[in-house]
Amino acid sequence: MNIFKKIKRKSELIAIDRMERSLFTLKTGKKEKSLILLKLDAIGDYILFRNFLEELRNSKPGWEIILCGNILWKDLAEKFDSSFVDKFIWVKPNELDQVEYRKSVYEQLRGTGATLLIHPTYSRTGNSDKVALASGAQEIIGYDGDTVNIGQEPKTKHNTYYTQLVPSSQEEMHEFDRYKYFFEKVLGKKINLNRPVIKVVQDGKKDSILIFPGAGHEVKRWPVDHFRKLCSMLYAEYKLPFVIGGSKGDLPIAEELIKNADFPFEIVAGKKNLANVPELTSRAAFVIANDSGPFHIAAALQAPSVCIFKGNHFGRFCPYPPEASKDLLFIYPEESKKNLLDPAKRKIMYFEGLEVNLNSIKPETVFEQIKTARLLRK
Repeated sequence: MNIFKKIKRKSELIAIDRMERSLFTLKTGKKEKSLILLKLDAIGDYILFRNFLEELRNSKPGWEIILCGNILWKDLAEKFDSSFVDKFIWVKPNELDQVEYRKSVYEQLRGTGATLLIHPTYSRTGNSDKVALASGAQEIIGYDGDTVNIGQEPKTKHNTYYTQLVPSSQEEMHEFDRYKYFFEKVLGKKINLNRPVIKVVQDGKKDSILIFPGAGHEVKRWPVDHFRKLCSMLYAEYKLPFVIGGSKGDLPIAEELIKNADFPFEIVAGKKNLANVPELTSRAAFVIANDSGPFHIAAALQAPSVCIFKGNHFGRFCPYPPEASKDLLFIYPEESKKNLLDPAKRKIMYFEGLEVNLNSIKPETVFEQIKTARLLRK
């Protein structure tokens, strides 16, 4: 970036900072019984949060509910959650650093006239805070949260604009349980849920193994050649074909996986949108995935599944608590198991993560653990 572009960018940031500070204090929401639920996190976070939409709907009869969410899970939410939501506003979080795009999001939210905004994310970001605070809502409720995604100084500054912050424990808690705790406090009632749930019609067929070799971040991806070798061993044992799923971006990974394959397969990566994944998953005898959205979808369907992950955010996203872990197998490196024995390292693993070698998990190890757990039966 040359000096003129730097000067222009700095000027833009100064201008939008001034505009935002004005918007934070200018409350334009006048529409009674209208609320915005703000959730800009990725697919897995949405799966862990979405069951509380029904709780919100039941607790706010007669209210207009507007869900402002990450466009990544648009298809899924509009298919499964339209009965709990009156209007959707979709945001591309990666584009919020573009001044004009951010302004357009603010205009959409302020245009709703909503008097209440609920922001249930525990690890808030600077951008998600700004979207919440610039919404024009008279009342803004959020999680006090941590500083994993935002510095202490901006978090403290933003806190002053919230009308209510739900106190947050620094103890280990699965993210689903954190959402449950938040909504119990906000709605003032006990919520009888202990795991995420997606309801689909089961057709009875369980004639394939479903593989999701991709993940949102490259560091979360188990090597493709490891997946290929695991598929070979599973086919020799169970004689089931493989369905390889994922987004359009995962198609190159899927194509690499089936090179010189000695097992039958079908690639659906890029051919099915996210809304089709629950039905696809419900037809599988077994699901294997990285730490990613498709794994959380499988868990919500209570499908026999294995998650291969580094051990980072251990206990926060994976593994699930024992009461929610039926037919779920979590496999992570031996190095992570050793780190868990050290209380200081365990705390770091929960909130941020430690660098470990995901590649150290061998296909033979995964195969033997699947057999031992008897998640697949001949």
